[in-house]
Amino acid sequence: MDVVQQMQAKLTATGEFATVEDSVALTELTAKSIRGQTAVWVGELSSLPDQNVRDIGDPVQFEDQVFGVVIGVRSVNDRHGSAAKETLTPKRLIVRQQFFGWTPDGFDPFVLGGAELLVFANGALFWVERFRTRRMITKEDLL
Repeated sequence: MDVVQQMQAKLTATGEFATVEDSVALTELTAKSIRGQTAVWVGELSSLPDQNVRDIGDPVQFEDQVFGVVIGVRSVNDRHGSAAKETLTPKRLIVRQQFFGWTPDGFDPFVLGGAELLVFANGALFWVERFRTRRMITKEDLL
C-alpha cells in the first residue's frame, strides 16, 4: 500500500468524511464533487530529490515530498463562508491529528507544510492541508 493509500485509509477510519478519494485533478473540484457535507481528496503534491550523496557506487538521494489533503465543504446559503468555516475548522484538526508526526515506512515523520484556502465559490469551500516528509532513495527502491 503506497503512502496516499495509507493516508486515505487513515482518514476513512475516522468516519468524519462522507468520501475519501485520490485526485490529481484538484482544479476540477466543484461543489458537485462533495457528497454529503464534507469530503477529502488525498495526493502527492510535489517531490524534490537532493543531489547524490555518494561519490562511487550506486547513487543514493534524499527526496523531500509534500502530500496534500484537500477538504471540501458544501456551503449552502452561506454568502460569506462563515458556516463553511465553522464546519471546516474541526475537520482541519482531524486531518492534522491523523498526520502530524505520522511516520510511514521508509519516510521521516510528517510535519506541517502549510495550508491555504483554494477556493470559496459556487456553494463550496476547498482548503488544502500540506504535510512535508523526506525519504532516502536507492536504486533498489526503483526496481
